[in-house]
Amino acid sequence: IDVTPEGSVSNNQLCPLVTNLFFIQKDNLQEVKIIPAESKYTTAEHLAESKISNTQFTYSASSQRNDRQIANAFDDRIDTFWIASNPNTATYHNYIDVNFKSTVTLEAILYDSGYSSGAQVFHGFPLKLKIHTAIGSESLKPHTLFTGNPTWPDKKYQFVFPEPVTCDKIRFEFIDVTPEGSVSNDQLCPLVTNLYFLKKVNKLKNATMNPTSDKYLNSDYLSAVKIPSSSLSYASTASKSEYQ
Repeated sequence: IDVTPEGSVSNNQLCPLVTNLFFIQKDNLQEVKIIPAESKYTTAEHLAESKISNTQFTYSASSQRNDRQIANAFDDRIDTFWIASNPNTATYHNYIDVNFKSTVTLEAILYDSGYSSGAQVFHGFPLKLKIHTAIGSESLKPHTLFTGNPTWPDKKYQFVFPEPVTCDKIRFEFIDVTPEGSVSNDQLCPLVTNLYFLKKVNKLKNATMNPTSDKYLNSDYLSAVKIPSSSLSYASTASKSEYQ
């Protein structure tokens, strides 16, 4: 619509000039803090109703030690571990892939850490963990970046999504981890004791039945908001012929 005079080659005529244009796409990656498990994520009742059984998915890893294999991350034991055999570098990030047998809606993931109690050190703890998700034939796409530091004596940590995510595939990309000192000579090898997938649980809400009152007794209000019977279809169990 309007520009400054262009004096380099146009004799100060109003000619637009562009050196470069760069198009920046929207970054949909959400960032969430890693914190110790708290509230309902520590109760046996919630875990019992929300935890997805380990029989409902398959898994693989980018690398694993012969004596610390990926199956250990899903055996619900606190004395076995998955440890990557290849350390992370600036250009290589270890990962875990999980494929669910059906579509799930995940609310959170719980992580059991690996540690040395005497030194109060966490081994291979994910300081930056990027979650990728997909559904159906879609390719995996970055969804959430979890960041944080472990705090002694907390052993279990929660990765809670800002909103429940529906998917049938998920990847854990370990971008940055603490040194793994139990068997890896302090190399940057991720360690997982256990991962737990928690699905969204829809609970029925209790409501009280009360006599009709206030605006629901107002005929003008009811005329404005009442859905006509002609807009409905209906059915019932067996009824008497004279009372249908």
